[in-house]
Amino acid sequence: MKTKNYLLILLIGLTTLHVSAQDFENYTPTKAEAPLPADLMSSSTQKYKEAQVTGERQKKRADRKAQDKFFLQTNFALDELLGSGKLLFNDPMTKYVQRIVDNLLKNDEALRKKIKLYMIRSASVNAFATDRGEIFVNVGLLAKVKNEAELAFILCHELQHFVEKHNLNSFIEFSRIERTRRDFRRDKNYEKLVAKHSYSKTLEKEADEKGLELFLTSGYKMKAAEGVFDLLELAHGTYANEKFEVSFFENDYVQFPAIYQKSAVKPVRPYEADSEEDKLSTHPSVDERRESFNKEFASRNLKNEGKEFIQPKSAFDKVQKMARFDLCDILISYRSYPAALYHGYLILKENPNNSYAKKTIAKALYGIAQYTNNDNYSDITISSDKVQGEIQSVFYFFEEMSKKEINMLAARYCWEMHQAYPNDKGIKRMAQDMIEDVVIFSIENPDKYFKKEKVTADVIEKEQTFAPYAFGDIMSDSTFTKWIDNGKVYRKRREDAKKESVDYGLSSKKNKKERKEKEKNGAALNKESVVFINPFYLKVDSRKKEAIRLIDSEERQNKFKGWIEELGEAAELETTVLDVNNINNETTIEDYNDIIAINRWVDELLTNDMYMISSNYNEVLPIVKKYNSTTFAYTGALSFRKKVSGFNYYIYYALLVIPSTTALGINSLRGSYECVHFSFVFDFENNSIIHKEVNTTKQKDRDGVIKSNIYWLLHQIKQKPKQKKK
Repeated sequence: MKTKNYLLILLIGLTTLHVSAQDFENYTPTKAEAPLPADLMSSSTQKYKEAQVTGERQKKRADRKAQDKFFLQTNFALDELLGSGKLLFNDPMTKYVQRIVDNLLKNDEALRKKIKLYMIRSASVNAFATDRGEIFVNVGLLAKVKNEAELAFILCHELQHFVEKHNLNSFIEFSRIERTRRDFRRDKNYEKLVAKHSYSKTLEKEADEKGLELFLTSGYKMKAAEGVFDLLELAHGTYANEKFEVSFFENDYVQFPAIYQKSAVKPVRPYEADSEEDKLSTHPSVDERRESFNKEFASRNLKNEGKEFIQPKSAFDKVQKMARFDLCDILISYRSYPAALYHGYLILKENPNNSYAKKTIAKALYGIAQYTNNDNYSDITISSDKVQGEIQSVFYFFEEMSKKEINMLAARYCWEMHQAYPNDKGIKRMAQDMIEDVVIFSIENPDKYFKKEKVTADVIEKEQTFAPYAFGDIMSDSTFTKWIDNGKVYRKRREDAKKESVDYGLSSKKNKKERKEKEKNGAALNKESVVFINPFYLKVDSRKKEAIRLIDSEERQNKFKGWIEELGEAAELETTVLDVNNINNETTIEDYNDIIAINRWVDELLTNDMYMISSNYNEVLPIVKKYNSTTFAYTGALSFRKKVSGFNYYIYYALLVIPSTTALGINSLRGSYECVHFSFVFDFENNSIIHKEVNTTKQKDRDGVIKSNIYWLLHQIKQKPKQKKK
């Protein structure tokens, strides 16, 4: 992973908080609020057709084709973002930003009606606009701006992108470059990129210039806008640079060698200019933009008048604090555990008893330990040498610790959080899992290894580890000893499984027999109810230039949902279908947020690819109760029309929401038509995939073919296992 990209996305810190901690003590991450936007209730096909009618048509036929392609692709892509669960709407943060736009466009009511605001659950410092009128503001941007005026200046820039139709214009221009420039026809990709990015820079400069014109009418303090350039220049850094003290984790039983505390960290500085990288940048450099702004400011003889805040500063402080608290959860969902830990640490510097921050640190330690135990720690981090600022100490801290120490620290801290918040079921499961893992992955004989006495500075200096002393004061606790005993059992099972796998012939023979039995009789999951999430349908015709048939896919996807409901009733299985692509006036905001929560749970299960308690476990618990089901299912169909010479569809298959299906051994298909039906069934209680299947038929995706696959899946979910003969 590139260092710059990692830092821009992940390393979001925290600055001084001004709002009373009382309102945030039992904080829960922000959710979208009612009413559901109208954009969620209309299909992508409908929006595409409306754009064809209302859009100003291009004069040249080739440009009209490019414009039509733009309308088609962007409407489907943007609707995918709208239904992704990353968006917030009607929440306090979004409403605050809306009020800024109200002020900016107070003299242009017609334009204001076209603009729709959304917050994106992203930690990166960014905002962007679409040609449909959406403006998306990342939570990470709101968390870091110094005042309302800075945010207003950024919004002025984004509004101009919409007004000037920059996205459409750049798409058409890029098509012209590909189509007409002779030197580009010789596959000089580098030159193409330079030309395209040069055009993008021109549009960005135009948005800056016209955005400034709008900003001048806003009533905001002119010079405050200059802070935006500082913000962009240091977007990779945290917005507080508080020293991370390893003593935060220390007590009578946990102490660290002095080497674990990094003595000096790299200062946060702008990245050095790179001439090659600058050629391929879509934006002018920050220095160029700052210089242009200052020249314009000086040439107009503008006075440094206006306000940093037009809305009450207390309103800004509140929503910014929300953004900073939300970043804890966002970073955890990214698996950016070291950054999330630092973020929680900084919140506790200002709010020492904040339960949300403490639980964030517990989740971060749990994630770090799980990835360390599975030898995948490099997947969630980068080298501390590549990190700037005091957060570097966090990365360094975990680099210095052994696997055993990481397990001990995570288990100890999760245990303490379980004791402090005994009603938190997610933290309880993490604490149990960690204590069991201490035995499974680190300590072969805990009865001999653990010591009951306190650790001292002399012991740390001599032994250079706190590990044997980590549980000195809780070793007699009945729950703790029970979990340790569980760990012994699981460790033995793990070792026995390894021994059994050595006998390849026996293991292979057994697995082959089980596979044949399953193919013949089905999975027999013995479930009374199931909740399907976002049924998926994709049609591909490789004979066409635009092989992915977006409109046809959406039409079939709508039918697919109805078939699941219809056949679930026929199978006498309690079936619920929650589909973000089929939202209507009867859909509630609770339904929408349920889909988002389950999607996140499944995404973590598949992404982590190991046994881990989901970070949003508590959020899914009431959903399980609401639908009376611990079983979630994802299913879909892929229909392929291929050229006579054959067609490799891997590139389209990769578009699936659930990429793990590639592990099921699907190969290139032959023949004119292929229809692939896939399914995943998950068990929430056991945090596992309990069934996955792919069925392929060499024929068109006729209704009967799709329905038979759906019914087979429902039958397997409902079916009880056969009694084994004695």
